Amino acid sequence: MRLATGAMDSSGALRLKDRRAYKGDDFAGLEPVIEAYRAETGAPTPEAVAFGLAGPVRGDVVRMTRRDWTIRADGVQRAAGAQRALLVNDFAAAALSLPYVTESDIVPLGGPARAPDLWTQEGLRALALGPGTGLGNAILSRRGGVLSALDTEGGHASFAAWDEETWAVVKAVTAHVGQCAIENLASGPGLSHLYAVLSGGDWDALVHPADIRRMAAEGDAAAARAASLLCEILGAAAGDLALASGARDGVFILGGVALSLKEELEQGGFRARFEARPDFPDYLRGVPTALVNCPHAGLIGAAAALVPQACAITVED
Repeated sequence: MRLATGAMDSSGALRLKDRRAYKGDDFAGLEPVIEAYRAETGAPTPEAVAFGLAGPVRGDVVRMTRRDWTIRADGVQRAAGAQRALLVNDFAAAALSLPYVTESDIVPLGGPARAPDLWTQEGLRALALGPGTGLGNAILSRRGGVLSALDTEGGHASFAAWDEETWAVVKAVTAHVGQCAIENLASGPGLSHLYAVLSGGDWDALVHPADIRRMAAEGDAAAARAASLLCEILGAAAGDLALASGARDGVFILGGVALSLKEELEQGGFRARFEARPDFPDYLRGVPTALVNCPHAGLIGAAAALVPQACAITVED
């Protein structure tokens, strides 16, 4: 969990500083994290705060998907001493970060080039997607001159196999997990699931994703195939979600899991599965896909949600 303090300069640019990272397991809720941050940094009392959180937002309440925390805006506001508090879905925040990411941090993964004025185009519709502990996704759109992000829970949709190998994966994951959702495969835990299927490993002692990446680099064939298959599954899911959302302006992959698989994503399996629609071949061929190399997307996006008028948002080292 990352926190930072922002201040607007005279040019209208928002600068984020005093970054800190905390382990959620060390705290009983978000309010103690905020209190620890304020004590550690001595940051001044903010006028307003925003947080990107992994879970659906219902009014001013978020029940986090993979942590037993219920977060309320009024509690966060009191802990921060702020006049206003905004809660947004973490991938809505990731989507809102995209216009502020530098061009050098966007790595093409196939398809046509993006329009140079993409983020200011009326009618914009793009998809932000990222494997982590689950598979976050959100739609970025511009209507009436207003940029907004709509978070979805598409990662919980069921995965559709396309051959014998992926059918075997579906059967094994369903037997052990109860459902083969997309995020049971296209995520950090998904890499562990895929390796268990491909290696015949022990489901009661799943191998950690970082160890699988190391084993792949050392020549373990099952580990290497688990990584490449995850990228293919991510491509298929990205295509499905782009079709479902009408995101013709681009699909942007974010997050540490995706960055760790950059080489595999660039090898072509991701894009091939993204486009593989025999009954509807042209639609997705016209959608650009890219990997976003921005470790601070969540912070930037939360700031963008809070201060949409910022002309730029930067994160200090």
